[in-house]
Amino acid sequence: MGYRRFIAYVYEYRKGKKEDNCGFMKVEVRNHMCTIEPHLQVGNLAAGEVCKVYGFVRKEGLMNGILLGSCKTEANRIECLVETDGTDMGGSGIPLEKMGGMILLTESGGFFGTEWDDQTIRPENFKESIIKKEETGTVCEIIKEKAEEKLENESKPETDSTPDLDDRHEVEDVVEQMQDDLLEAEEMISDEPQAKDEPTVGEIWEAEQKITCRVNTKQEEKEKTIALPFGQPFCPFQDSDLNQCWKITPQDLAYFPRRQCALRNNRFLQYGYYNFGHLLLCHRSNGRYILGVPGSYDQQEQFMAGMFGFSCFKESNCIKAKKGRGGYWYRAIDPPAGC
Repeated sequence: MGYRRFIAYVYEYRKGKKEDNCGFMKVEVRNHMCTIEPHLQVGNLAAGEVCKVYGFVRKEGLMNGILLGSCKTEANRIECLVETDGTDMGGSGIPLEKMGGMILLTESGGFFGTEWDDQTIRPENFKESIIKKEETGTVCEIIKEKAEEKLENESKPETDSTPDLDDRHEVEDVVEQMQDDLLEAEEMISDEPQAKDEPTVGEIWEAEQKITCRVNTKQEEKEKTIALPFGQPFCPFQDSDLNQCWKITPQDLAYFPRRQCALRNNRFLQYGYYNFGHLLLCHRSNGRYILGVPGSYDQQEQFMAGMFGFSCFKESNCIKAKKGRGGYWYRAIDPPAGC
């Protein structure tokens, strides 16, 4: 999958009927990574609601929704950045090209949709798909699936039945690292004269223990403080999504890959640095990085920020703006060298 970028207009649906346009969604695929940026203005929307973002595929008249991510609403608007593998949207095995559009659902019952397959969206035909593969294939594959499924169920909080996609991807990464161990187990089982298609309880338990050990190790590594040879540690947000941040300067972009170095000449970035004296680099809970430019949320600055590639906004009390709400306009960025 090469580079692809497009804008899709989003509409609100009330009582099953399509209402006025309420914003747009920017979808970009680069190096298999798909980023989705909803920008919606919704009257009477409360701040702090959970908003779930789905991609959907049509089958037998239904719209099967695949959960791609979620975010918190702000007063009268929905803006966030969702990232997933463009060839395996939401861990479903379905690429972006097979999807017919996207749906956003809020806790209070809001339904917002966009389609690019030229077919009508009917809210009553939408349902969330539970991603679960059939137990077919080799004993090695069955062990892997059962161990992964049990570990996911044990790690779910009792108050939330929605899978954490970041944790799911972490488990998948660890399972891939276990491939050699599982193949060895498969060979051992196949040597037995009365081997069964279904793995034994002991074999599943052993695989689960290996996965648990490696997940714990990976989580400990993830929680370690990241030391950078540049920047000043800074904490402008209260949530756990951006778990480590630094104040940086345009000159610090020299530590990043060449494509990001060019951002030193970005006029919006220079404008924000001139007015506030710093830029923001943050490490997200999913392991990726964002680059933020301090500013304020108003119509004029929103237009300018989007034109220069900083289309998402996150409010922060650390930024005092003369008009509008202070915060950071941000975009995804590759990690600095050595991270």
